[in-house]
Amino acid sequence: MPCRNGTDVHAPYAYGLGSRSVAYAGGGGGAQMVEISEGMTRQEVADLIGPPLSTSTKDEFLSSFEGVAVVSDDAVVVGKVDTTNLPNMQRLIDNISWSYVDYPQRGMFSTVFFRAGRVAEILSSPEGRPLRKSIHHEWARRLIQRHALRVESDARFRSVTVRDGWRELMTQEAVDFALSATRSAFPPFDGRIGCEAHRLENLLLLISMFDAGTIPEIRRSMPGGYWPHYDQILERFCIRLGELDVAHWIMGRDETNKKAIVQLCYLSAEPETTAAIVPQDLL
Repeated sequence: MPCRNGTDVHAPYAYGLGSRSVAYAGGGGGAQMVEISEGMTRQEVADLIGPPLSTSTKDEFLSSFEGVAVVSDDAVVVGKVDTTNLPNMQRLIDNISWSYVDYPQRGMFSTVFFRAGRVAEILSSPEGRPLRKSIHHEWARRLIQRHALRVESDARFRSVTVRDGWRELMTQEAVDFALSATRSAFPPFDGRIGCEAHRLENLLLLISMFDAGTIPEIRRSMPGGYWPHYDQILERFCIRLGELDVAHWIMGRDETNKKAIVQLCYLSAEPETTAAIVPQDLL
């Protein structure tokens, strides 16, 4: 049976949930057995095994086709999907799949499919997708370090930089995750930003990428400003502010003009005692 990305899922590793699926969260000796049951909500899955690496929605899936026929109660649309004017587009924004790397065990790639917002099926394969080991955006390392240094040298953000989440943001694991972002982190189409997520002990790390190297170009990719798109990411990944610190790197590069930019949003789990870092130019 094929995955959504077109890669074959071999029979021993592909299974419908039926009543339940038993899997293991975490790796090595610290793994704990968890159960994902058919009918679970997205929030229940996120609470159990954490947010996904990436998500896929129906409108994103359809937008990748050159020609699509969409039939709704009051319209038939044929051709390239118009994500701004399609009738009943809200129906298509419901998540249809979540992707996880190293789940249900290290070295595997899994996709959880939802219908009407609840778990319907999970497909897993040791070959479903390459593991995130390649650094694709080495150009951003220096910009991340420079951005972090500016924050750490500003006394106004002392309440942020003493946090465990900030220290985790500066670790090699977190930086390498940002530098190895894949196509899921890029906008799937005009008007929606992409995102990939990674959970650490005290931090939830989000990465959004752009093929643009200036603030005005990236800002044009966010109709209505940054916050509506940030809120949509929280909803899509079932992230609740106040549980962990949340860091969002926004990174862009224009290969042609050799321009690059990095912005950061950092909201702590304790806003009453911690400053917020926001990408002011994108608001």
